[in-house]
Amino acid sequence: MAPNRHAPRPAPRSRLASAGAAGGGGRYAPGAHRPHRSFIEPTDPRASFISVTTYEDDNNDNDNDDNDDAMSTITLDNTNDNPPSSTVITPSTAYASTNAAAPPPHLRFPQPANYSQDRHLQEDFLEPVPACHSYGSSTSDQSMTSALKHRRTTISRRVKTVKLSKAGNFCIKQRVPDEARARGAANEKGEEFESMRYTAVTCDPDDFIANGYNLRCVNYGRPIEIFVVVTMYNEDQEGFNRTMFALAENIKYLCEKKKNGWDENGWQKVAVVIVADGRSKVHPNVLKVLEVMGVYQEGLAQSAVDGQDTTAHIFEYTPQTVLDSKMQLWGAREGMPPIQTIFCLKEKNAKKINSHRWFFNAFSALVDPRVCVLIDVGTKPSANSLYSLWKAFYRNDQIGGCCGEIAADLGQGLAHYKSILNPLVASQNFEYKISNLMDKSLESSFGYISVLPGAFSAYRWNALQDVGPGSGPLSKYFEGEARNGVMRDNSIFSANLYLAEDRILCFELVAKRNANWTLHYVSDAKAYTDVPDSVPEFLSQRRRWLNGSLFAGFYALANITQVWQSKHSFLRKCMFNVQYLYNVVNQLFSWFVLGNFAITFFFLFAELEQILADPTAADGSDTTRTKIVSIILNIARFSYPVVLVCLFIISFGNRPQAFRNTYKAVMCGFGVIGAVMIGLLIRRLAFTIDFLQTQPSISYTNMIKPIVGPAAGNATGDGAQLLVNTMLMQMGQVLTKQLDVQLMEARRENLIYCLTLASTVGVYFIASFLQMDFAHMFTCFIQYLVLLPSYINVLTVYALSNLHDVSWGTKGDTRPISLPSVQLITKSSDGIPLAEVHISTSQSELSQHYTETLSDLRALPSTPAPSQKAAPDQEDSYKSFRTAMMLLYLGTNAVLFAVGTTQVSGTGYLTVLLSVTALLAAVKLCGVVVFLGLKTAAKIAWKSRKSRLMQQQRADREALLDDVVVDHEYPQKRA
Repeated sequence: MAPNRHAPRPAPRSRLASAGAAGGGGRYAPGAHRPHRSFIEPTDPRASFISVTTYEDDNNDNDNDDNDDAMSTITLDNTNDNPPSSTVITPSTAYASTNAAAPPPHLRFPQPANYSQDRHLQEDFLEPVPACHSYGSSTSDQSMTSALKHRRTTISRRVKTVKLSKAGNFCIKQRVPDEARARGAANEKGEEFESMRYTAVTCDPDDFIANGYNLRCVNYGRPIEIFVVVTMYNEDQEGFNRTMFALAENIKYLCEKKKNGWDENGWQKVAVVIVADGRSKVHPNVLKVLEVMGVYQEGLAQSAVDGQDTTAHIFEYTPQTVLDSKMQLWGAREGMPPIQTIFCLKEKNAKKINSHRWFFNAFSALVDPRVCVLIDVGTKPSANSLYSLWKAFYRNDQIGGCCGEIAADLGQGLAHYKSILNPLVASQNFEYKISNLMDKSLESSFGYISVLPGAFSAYRWNALQDVGPGSGPLSKYFEGEARNGVMRDNSIFSANLYLAEDRILCFELVAKRNANWTLHYVSDAKAYTDVPDSVPEFLSQRRRWLNGSLFAGFYALANITQVWQSKHSFLRKCMFNVQYLYNVVNQLFSWFVLGNFAITFFFLFAELEQILADPTAADGSDTTRTKIVSIILNIARFSYPVVLVCLFIISFGNRPQAFRNTYKAVMCGFGVIGAVMIGLLIRRLAFTIDFLQTQPSISYTNMIKPIVGPAAGNATGDGAQLLVNTMLMQMGQVLTKQLDVQLMEARRENLIYCLTLASTVGVYFIASFLQMDFAHMFTCFIQYLVLLPSYINVLTVYALSNLHDVSWGTKGDTRPISLPSVQLITKSSDGIPLAEVHISTSQSELSQHYTETLSDLRALPSTPAPSQKAAPDQEDSYKSFRTAMMLLYLGTNAVLFAVGTTQVSGTGYLTVLLSVTALLAAVKLCGVVVFLGLKTAAKIAWKSRKSRLMQQQRADREALLDDVVVDHEYPQKRA
């Protein structure tokens, strides 16, 4: 049964009451009514007709919304957004009844003379035009027209006098072109489908609520279950369309569900926030896509309101049209549901963490959703991903955050095979798969996942609340953002630490004081993302990942004691400490990865030299060949440190784009080394198996038997000969025992070598087959092994050589396009501020511009801007720290190499290294088994719990019927 949109709104709930609550009881019991924030309904919803500078007084005294709006192109009013179809406001008539017939469109909005109600999308597209448009400068001249020049259509700004809200905020509603609503459902009517609302925000996101700003979905009183944020910088329209179309398919999937509170109106429980990091940085084609959807319109944005600079431009609309990656329009006729959309266009570029601060501290604090989902532009969640993530929170009240599987988007058909043939792409696909199937499964079994990827993850909003001022997950999460040019801790450690700020959020969530939130991996939720297919892009991405994860690992290890301040059970806290030891071992392996690789390289090439040496060359016949082989192997052996030194030199302060071919050559060289090492490992494995099967034995007695035989001593009768024979036989017995001991030791070492190597590789196969996802083992495993030396050497050297670079890979900000501003002029008779604004008003211009914009959506190349640089003194200190860190890293790894290759340790260190690697792989496999077991147990427990709830609901209904009192008997029928 669809929920009543116009039912009275219940009393508001307090977020503070549940801010520090743990997940034990949860916020809402399954099946229970979820309360939401209340707003006083206007008893007399009358609107004021405003034409240019003429006003009628607003008599709506019961409206408590300070965020008043100006309505439509010519018609402006200061009323709130009302629930769709609940009231229809016209210039002269107020329809208070929901059953009243809606006025014709020509009464609600003035139309141009040549406007056609049946006008649909034009298919005869025009040719593209330049994407960058120039706003005119701000002026207060009444005759001024600030225009956006296009090939045929000019979006003109005209001066209007409008009312601001009581708090002085500027908010205006503009009718969307009819073409944007052409593919909408006929039964979806109302203000949210007919007009787009623009708000010029002039405050910090932390002060959004305090300054009286509001959102449409809050005014409608809809409880938001899933609140999605899509963060973007300068990505093009292809990645944006891929993400938005996937979100539309997810909302469609939610509307098709008929259980757990979801139905055909499920789209009303989902809202999508799009945050663009910088008005001058957003890709112009993305704005065109948003304009086609109806979410964005040119000619509305303002640079300032009454002298206060605008910090963010917020556009709100509920589109029923979405574009796919091929620029095909999808609407209600294709089964696409409406999408409650909030487009936040930040005025300045302030990095991704600031975009998340807008989402959490401004929008989520106002909307108060159940689940917050973070998605990066370009990520493509599968159709059931949002529901799978939400279901994890719905079924388990203790879950504070979860993530799904992020997989490499390899394409389909021929593109898929091309991606597999690209070793860089295939190796990343294998790495993503193993990370999800093994690492995430193991960490989920403990209840703490070290990182929920910001590209696709979800959090319970209640769990993110701070426990006090400046103390809590969100406060720690935003400590890395520079506010007003100053960071709380400006050290390079903190700068690198907050390159992986999502790891900080995960740790603080689990270790939250007086709470027992856990983190989980939801394998049913999948999202696909593009992986770098070029070496420079790959290095830039992994530089941030490696440095951020390194310092975030140090942070988690240093603050493990915080877990004991939480409300987790004693057993859970002990398990966290076991996971702590596991992370310590992994951190040590990460630190000494270069030294361990060098040791393995040394021993395997020494073995190769023994294999290629000819044992029959003792007579000197093949001495020349042996010397040549020895020289070649020595050159190959000593080329490794030479290449390593060259890597350090070119990595210090140089962009990978400048040494693209050099890095490719080095990675190809390491690929050859990797292939040789794989061949040596396989050869030694085969030799070991053969050695164990043949069971060779050496008897020194048998070797001297012809000399000391019985016939020899008896024939001569020489006492001296008998004495010598006796001594040789005794020595033979002793030497045979020693040789047997050495053989047993050799068998043991070879057995360990065989088992560790086979188990390390076998664990990958077993884990993949257990989770029924094993295609990558046959298509990408070899590419990953070949590129593994490059992962270890090239990525590690480049990341540590650029430790001083704490940028996110974002480009520098350019001069923003000039915009007009809102000028306060006077106050109306009721004390409402009046202001002059320069906005677009012509519906004919907007309609024509809409068609041309759709034509312009032909891919235009993006031009990257130069990288942003830090201040000189800060950069010098960062480089000094980088140098000291590199010396420490190289020194410790050199000591490890010296110890590991001495005659004392011999091949014993290699055996220990392989054994520890196999042990860690076995631990991961155990985690996979436990994860699958817990997953199955959770499903069974939920079915049992659901059955009990249904029985309880039936019992409650029967008890309610039994309590009905009949005050008189029904009359008996006459015979």
